This record gives sequence, structure tokens and C-alpha cells, in this order.
Amino acid sequence: MKRYCRLVYQCVLLLLISIPLLMLTNSAWAAETKTTDTVTLEQYMKRAETGDLKAQLILGGKYLQGNGVQLNYKEAAKWYRKAADQGSPEGQTVTGLLYLNGQGVEKNTARAIEYLEKAANQGYALAQYNLGNVYMRGIGIPQDYQKAMSWYRKAADNGDVFSMSNLAGGYYEGKGLPQDFGEAAKWASRAAERGDSAAQYHLGIMYSKGQGVTQDDKLAKKWLRSAAGKGYLPAKKALLEMQ
Repeated sequence: MKRYCRLVYQCVLLLLISIPLLMLTNSAWAAETKTTDTVTLEQYMKRAETGDLKAQLILGGKYLQGNGVQLNYKEAAKWYRKAADQGSPEGQTVTGLLYLNGQGVEKNTARAIEYLEKAANQGYALAQYNLGNVYMRGIGIPQDYQKAMSWYRKAADNGDVFSMSNLAGGYYEGKGLPQDFGEAAKWASRAAERGDSAAQYHLGIMYSKGQGVTQDDKLAKKWLRSAAGKGYLPAKKALLEMQ
């Protein structure tokens, strides 16, 4: 179950910067292009400067990704911070991550947590997940497994699959939560059903050992095959060992 709580700092930040943020900015771009196909960078700039929230998020995303402009973290931070100051949970989350990673702004964990908490308190799952990571790893603050799991639960309740997996790990290992294989299996199952390959692997292992679930080799192999089909190597190894 090590994967559940394996939150290597650099890898986590790379994941958060490269995947969820692309999803945010692409969705904003898609919403904009439904109404017009002729908006230029200059027009977005004018809109953003007058306080247009959507334009600020789009500009932030463009500079963050180097999409149609030269990649520029400083400009990305500028526009996301403006969106954040208008109360946008997306803007607050990205601004928090940029402060956490020192991209475009001076690294400042306290400011990062401040922005992440603003978004998290609006029920924004990505911010809640990231706060869980900060407390789990003790990034610039004392490590606190209970607070980490509290934020993971909130994010999981809002549909975040990674948080479901981390909750499963917390229950399995008794880290920040009472050890409870039944709860671990429940959350692993929720993440597995949503396609998380590591959760599928661990759920398969739990079925093979009868941990938190009734021992069932058929279900064990089902989940291990699902994970193996996504290229998850531990699942492939476990299937070979079960033959």
C-alpha cells in the first residue's frame, strides 16, 4: 500500500502543474471559443485588464503552458493572482501551487497555503487534495497526518480519485486515521471503479488476502488485470505470482 501515501514532492508538483492545470485552462478556453473564434491575445489582454475573470484565467493558462505565447511563469502568476483576488477557486489554487513551487513568484509556503485554503473552503477538490499533500509531506510546515487525511476526505467527497486512494492508504496503514481494512477497501474500491490503476492493484491484493473484504481470487484477478491493462507493473507481477 505504499503508493497511497507516496507523495514525492517534486513528482507531485509536476503532476499538479502539468495535468490538472491544463484541464482547467483548456475548459476555460473551450467555453470561450464556443462564443467566438476571433478573439486575439490582445483582446484577451484588454478584457483581463478590465477585470474579466475568464480572460484572466485564459491568459494565465496560456503563459503557464506556452500556448500561443512564450512560456512565462511570472506572467502566468500575475493573471492567476488577479483571478484569485476576485475569488476564483481555480485562480486561488493555481496561485497557491505557484507559490508552493516558486514558479513566477518567490517561493512562499505560507502564501501558498493561504491561497489553497481559500479555494479549499469553497469546496474546490484540487485545492483540498493539494492541502492534503502539503500536510502529508510536511512541506514548509510540521507534518500532520490527521490534517492531511481530513483534507483528503473533503476532496474525496468532492470526487477526487487521488484523494480516495490516499484515504484508502490512511485507513490501511493507520496513518492519520484508525487502521481499518474495511474502510481501506471501501475507498480503494471507489477509486478503482473510477479507473485508478494503483487502487485497482491494491484492491486486487486485498481480495487475494481477504483484507477488509471476503477473500476472492476471481475478484482479485479482475482488479489486477484492470491495473495490468493500464501498464501497472506491480499488477502484472502479482498476476504471474497467482498463476
